[in-house]
Amino acid sequence: MKQVSAGVVALIAAVAAMAGPARASTLPGADDTGVCFGAGVGYGGLAVSLDAPTDSPLRLGASVGSGEPFGSPLSFDIRGTYRLPSVGVPHLALDGIAGFVGGLGYVGSPLPHGWGAGLEAGFGAAYTFVPKLVGRVNLVYGIPFDGGIPWYGAPASGVEFGYKFSKQLEGTVGWSGLGENVGIRVHS
Repeated sequence: MKQVSAGVVALIAAVAAMAGPARASTLPGADDTGVCFGAGVGYGGLAVSLDAPTDSPLRLGASVGSGEPFGSPLSFDIRGTYRLPSVGVPHLALDGIAGFVGGLGYVGSPLPHGWGAGLEAGFGAAYTFVPKLVGRVNLVYGIPFDGGIPWYGAPASGVEFGYKFSKQLEGTVGWSGLGENVGIRVHS
């Protein structure tokens, strides 16, 4: 088990060394059930996220970080995730994802104070390979309000691997719709 832990730490360090700007934090996880705080860092940037449950299968969350979308120095998303019914595959969780995305300081924006905005919608999946290792894939489509070209890779989109150091603390490495990052997730 110590070899696995050392391997995960080495993988996280390698990705951190080649990561570009962190422009979003850890992804909303289909496997999350309680409150989850995430923080991601890449070369020259930092981002954070918070997701929390409601009294229904709906979870509410938001993230903010440096960089894209819209070529802005600060971007964010406000989202809801809805737990979808089990598909009969053990260790697999699925969510529907929808939200609002924006960027502040967008150069060339037709909107006041230089910001761009749009919607994001798609699906998320999380698969627990072994009790300490989880993989997440979120396919989320972004639709700008200003008539621009829709794109895959909205802030809640991406691929992430997480290693659970404890029940509450997880180290992550991956790519989100807003950039590469190495991060942590703190679960309640």
